[in-house]
Amino acid sequence: MNFDGKASQKRQRWLAFNTLLLCGASSIAIAHAQVVNLPVNAGEVSASAIPSTSTALPSQKAILKSGQTEKVLSKAALRNAGAGSNAAQALSLAPGVNASSYSGSAGAKYTISINGIKTGWAGFGGGNVDDGSIMVTFDGVPMNNPGTGLWQSNQIPELSLIKGIGLVYGPGSVANRWYDNIGGAINFVPLEPTAKPSAAIGIGYGSFGTKNLHFDVSSGVHDGWSAIIAGGETKSNSYRTGYGFQNPGDAFAYYAKLKKQFSNGSISFGAYDARAEAYRPLPIPVNPIAGVTVNGYDAAGTPNPGLLYSEKTSGFYGSLPYGLIHKLDLNSTWMAYTRLRLDLTKSLKFTNLLYYRHGNRFHGHNDQYFPTDAFRIEYNNPYSNMVGDKFTFSAKLPYNTVDFGGFFVNNTYNSHNVFYNPLAGTSPTIPSGFRNDFFYQTDLGAFVQDHIALTPRFDITPGLRVVNFQTRYENNGTATYPQANPANDEALLPNAATNFSKVEPNVSANWRAEPWLAIYGNYGFTYRQPPNGGGGGPYQALLASSLKLEKGTSYQIGFKVHGIRAPYLHRFLIGANYYYLLYSNETIPIPVLNQPFELNASGSSVYHGVNIYADDDPINDLHLFTNLSLQKSYFQQYEVGGVSYNGLPVSNIADATFNVGASYRYYFDRMNFVPRLWYQYTGSQYLFSDLTGAPTRTKMPSYGVLNASLRITKFTGSFAPPLKTVSLQIIATNILNNQYNVAEYITAGGYFGAASAGQILGFPGAPRAVFADLSGHF
Repeated sequence: MNFDGKASQKRQRWLAFNTLLLCGASSIAIAHAQVVNLPVNAGEVSASAIPSTSTALPSQKAILKSGQTEKVLSKAALRNAGAGSNAAQALSLAPGVNASSYSGSAGAKYTISINGIKTGWAGFGGGNVDDGSIMVTFDGVPMNNPGTGLWQSNQIPELSLIKGIGLVYGPGSVANRWYDNIGGAINFVPLEPTAKPSAAIGIGYGSFGTKNLHFDVSSGVHDGWSAIIAGGETKSNSYRTGYGFQNPGDAFAYYAKLKKQFSNGSISFGAYDARAEAYRPLPIPVNPIAGVTVNGYDAAGTPNPGLLYSEKTSGFYGSLPYGLIHKLDLNSTWMAYTRLRLDLTKSLKFTNLLYYRHGNRFHGHNDQYFPTDAFRIEYNNPYSNMVGDKFTFSAKLPYNTVDFGGFFVNNTYNSHNVFYNPLAGTSPTIPSGFRNDFFYQTDLGAFVQDHIALTPRFDITPGLRVVNFQTRYENNGTATYPQANPANDEALLPNAATNFSKVEPNVSANWRAEPWLAIYGNYGFTYRQPPNGGGGGPYQALLASSLKLEKGTSYQIGFKVHGIRAPYLHRFLIGANYYYLLYSNETIPIPVLNQPFELNASGSSVYHGVNIYADDDPINDLHLFTNLSLQKSYFQQYEVGGVSYNGLPVSNIADATFNVGASYRYYFDRMNFVPRLWYQYTGSQYLFSDLTGAPTRTKMPSYGVLNASLRITKFTGSFAPPLKTVSLQIIATNILNNQYNVAEYITAGGYFGAASAGQILGFPGAPRAVFADLSGHF
């Protein structure tokens, strides 16, 4: 790979070469070691991929045999995210994953990237060409809005009810895709009903006023029936504070499942409800800017005297007064679903998932930094209603297994948003900017996939999927606001419709050169609906006849090692892969200065790099792990306003991520002690310029944080029945208290006026923090 900067290039190549050398040397050294069958945890599956309709996490043995790049984050790993943490903090422990936010309060949203492809939205400027291209599911149920692709990490705000997380890098097999799988998939697997009655309750407390309460209760199995209910609530302030305002947030999530097991299968009924909200502080100038103060501007447009607002003058973690500006950002979701599994014959199985999901977003924004700004007050409350079904038949034949089936998704999305300012003579009924558009979308897919065992050690899995995306757009803005000036409608075009159909071929292969060593690869295509909604998005500002499906062309090649027992290699797991993705036909939203709408750029971008990971228990009770990812991305084509920026790097992507850590288990006097220490590094990123609406070669600094935790579990025995164990977990993050920004961009002046145009705004990362959780298990 070609990295910019000779020093950076040498450092990254040296790091990759030595890690790969270690992987290769270890593989050779253990070639004569004794091969053993490691135990597989109960409830894990032995399939060769993470089924999108599955409630189970794949075993390491299954991952070894897969032709895809996969990763599982266990319950033990999730505990180290901290009390009341949401999904994003946990995902950052996986290779190639980067998570960043504007705030650390409960309910805050994060941007998450996997090998540079993003999901979530934390407001880090424009130019997010790939946002929403990661498919996110809860218990196999899609959570992405099919129209926009958007999923927010604060829709999973309570990790105590999550059993583990399965990740697929790249689009994955055709049998496991939904509609946003270009860059990968994340499946949050919740707790399952247990065989015997059980319960747990816990409380958490920590820095920034964090308070958390969580529980789960399982009924055990009675005449084939079992049930579980779990949930939690969190309240906290942000580390971004100022002038008495602490940018607070809160979140809750509740989940329930009822399951019936019968002789040839099972049926389950699940429900999930979550809501999260937090005040979202503005980005802060990295350097002081003349005229940009903590007191804003007066009605004549003159800066009010006061302390300059920047990381170097008003405080690195500072924010503006509540009376000057505040923005409440809320996301909520609830879903209900049922899953049926049947063994129709000894060689034919059937699975069906039927679900309904409602999603809602709300922004309440009052910006008096410029009191006469026509868009001072924002009321944004879009929603979506989705119903879907996916069915799969799996036929086991003498030398192969054929999976075939399809899915149906129907979604209604309303993009309602209003801007006004009483000082400018506008109101909620006569707004200065508005939209209220409806998008009716139907997604269809049919697939067939054949897992062929050419030899006992060599598998090849060709697959074919046909997809159809239908969208009907209706401009309802002027009908909703008949008194408003029609020129203030963000939607510039009349009603329209599109209907796209495409074929997605895919093939993967896995060769177990030894029972413990697999070499694998995959290649294929996948398509995605161009994301609609938002200010000036497709259909609203682009002719429907000009739209194309976004396309991913990708391949991966790598190796995996697992299942070895030799000196200093116990429960050894190591892997490395090279990936390549060409993302074409991109529709790219670009903010417009002091306007509620957006322009649209077009482009195609290339992502390629290396992922390396290793886990080992060199001696009993000592666990070591490391992940390293090196990434390069650039635009083959990027054009906005008739200007070409071909060849520039894709913005907002770390060129490297790295983590390394160790934990040790020590048992004494019916107590289990597990201290853990780990370091996380995030490389530099190229900035996007809102001023030019284009990527740049300006880079922000890299950063790293050191973290530690201690988990103590007391086995109560007969001392306090029915209490079985009591656990205390203490987590310290960024223990060296480094100051760093998780994201930066070049402003056009929208937040702080013309004086700030061309300057860099930053989003500070969290300072040192300590969290504790006390739980009892019955």
